[in-house]
Amino acid sequence: MSSVQKRKLSGAKFRNLAKQKKEKINDCISSCKKLDNYFKVKEETAAVPNSDPAKWKIDSKCIDYFILNQPIHNVNKINFNKTGRKCGKYFRKLPRSIFTRTLHNGQTTNREWLLYSSSVNALFCFQCLLFSNRKSSLGNLKYGLKNWGKCEEKVKCHEEGQVHGESIRIWFSRTQNSGNSIDKVLNEEIKSKLDYWTNVLHRVIATITFLAERGLPFRGKNNEFGSVHNGNYMGSLELIAKFDPFLSGHISKYEIIEAKYFSIIVDSTPDISKQDQLTVVIRYIKPNGNSEERFLTFLSAVEHKGEQMEEALIDKFKELDIDIKNCRGQAYDNASNMSGKYNGLQARSTCIM
Repeated sequence: MSSVQKRKLSGAKFRNLAKQKKEKINDCISSCKKLDNYFKVKEETAAVPNSDPAKWKIDSKCIDYFILNQPIHNVNKINFNKTGRKCGKYFRKLPRSIFTRTLHNGQTTNREWLLYSSSVNALFCFQCLLFSNRKSSLGNLKYGLKNWGKCEEKVKCHEEGQVHGESIRIWFSRTQNSGNSIDKVLNEEIKSKLDYWTNVLHRVIATITFLAERGLPFRGKNNEFGSVHNGNYMGSLELIAKFDPFLSGHISKYEIIEAKYFSIIVDSTPDISKQDQLTVVIRYIKPNGNSEERFLTFLSAVEHKGEQMEEALIDKFKELDIDIKNCRGQAYDNASNMSGKYNGLQARSTCIM
């Protein structure tokens, strides 16, 4: 084989490899964009029930949502002229007055439990839809109250009935206990974790897409934050973190967790509005043996006593899932509320480490 043929063959191999690499990069970009769009669509289509009660799907998620977010029915949005229908011999419209009731003392109050569905032109009882096993017309998604003949009497009869009263009792019990229920606490914790990692993933996907579109290499000589040899991927994340408090906190948090042991540097200083802010800096040892100092957070509106500053500091560490017991050193200024021997922040924090 001649040298010209060899050069042609090597050139063809190079073009083929370049083509394969480009296809892989395009696949990577496409996958990242699809994943990013998936999370955006998922956020936009969160499980928020329709404002029309006839379109609700009554399940545990729907009930949990309404326990925290009672529907507010705006009567002014109802077009009462379009509610007319033939009821027996007469053509009747839904009366506006049905959404209020007059108490024994003459006071008028809104029937917050009564909802109107424009899609089926019917009335429903909010609490009975969610909790009643003995379905009345107002508590049944298939029917609802559609006959406007003597409808005010029917609504009053339902309101004073045993079925409605039991539904109200369950509703009141669930809403009163919702703040302490195990399900609610677990769901909030799960949602918080999902939101946190979704935010992390958005930034990671954006960085990967940016590098892949430009055909830039990802890796460097090491995988250490703070190193000038950590490559384009980690370097880009570090650059974003300088202007993104969320990503900065995430990187600091997981570097600290990896290092395990750390010391804290805390100082109080007023900002331009003369409001004191507690500045918290973390110092730890990286895997290569070098020490690293990272700004962790500002704690605003913290009172000047050692006790209040201790509570604010511990609460922040709990929020970041950083175990304060792994703190091996503290550095403060000379103010008594900071480094005081008995009641300063340093003395109080030492007791819990």
